[in-house]
Amino acid sequence: SIITDITLSPSNEIGLKKKQYHKLQKLSFPRLDWLYLSALKSVLFPFYRATVLLSGSKYPTLSTTYHVLKELEKFLTTLKSDRPLVNSLKGLLLVQFNYYFEQEISWEQNRAALVSITV
Repeated sequence: SIITDITLSPSNEIGLKKKQYHKLQKLSFPRLDWLYLSALKSVLFPFYRATVLLSGSKYPTLSTTYHVLKELEKFLTTLKSDRPLVNSLKGLLLVQFNYYFEQEISWEQNRAALVSITV
């Protein structure tokens, strides 16, 4: 986006005066922060999509829960050698994912999800 371009690497090409340019540079995030935010966005986006999908009120969602959770788990366990920061974030999320969806889920909840996918 233009805001990202301006704050990530402001240049004189957009017609800023030198004083405006320096003021904008002071307000902008450092490059490393942008990398963190970008990695965080790419890791959290599938969770956003899953939330939207499972928040439907005009269609049954229990039967899709199992598949959504399996896809999230697959996403979290698929690592790319050229994205170490994303891999680290995925690893941290995977620990929490396993805790809440394998250890903390009750037997009844697990059974209901499994029954719903077979019906």
